[in-house]
Parts: sequence; structure tokens; C-alpha cells
Amino acid sequence: MLSCRIVCSQIVTQPETPTDSLRINSLWKQLLGETRTRILLVYIVLMVLVTCASVPIFVGLFFASVDRRVKTDLAEDLADFNEAYAAWEAPPNQFVADL
Repeated sequence: MLSCRIVCSQIVTQPETPTDSLRINSLWKQLLGETRTRILLVYIVLMVLVTCASVPIFVGLFFASVDRRVKTDLAEDLADFNEAYAAWEAPPNQFVADL
């Protein structure tokens, strides 16, 4: 148990040697050297870019269509109100004596 602690502490405190960094670099080169891996990474990057670009576009189009529909409904309601108000404000065609 004591020897394990000494070995572990020596491993942690040892500085990184040039061969360790070469091993890491060669691992990245080996991983990125595969054509399938590069194609997968390009595919993932493109999908993320397309998704990030399309979401705001669709949200903008959706809100534009909702705004257009609300404005037409409000214009129709305002026209109906103005027509009803004009009919209410107009003098009656009959006189009280005629009733």
C-alpha cells in the first residue's frame, strides 16, 4: 500500500517528457489520418452550422407570418367597428311622430 502511494506520487510529480507529447501527437495524427474520421467530423460540423443558421431563419419566417395574419385580422375588425360606429352615429330615418 505504501509503495503504491510512492509510485503514484512519483507519476503525478514527474514532468511530461517529449516522448509523451509525441505519443499524443501521433495519436491525433493516426485518428485524423483516417478518411472516415475526417468525413464524419466534416459532416458533424456542417450539420451544426446548418442547424444554427436555419433555426433563426425559420423563427423569423414564423413570426413574420403571424404578424401579417394578426395585422389583417385587426384591419378587418377595425373596418367592422368603423362601419358599426358610423351606423350608430347616423341620424335615424324616422321621426318620432312617424312611429
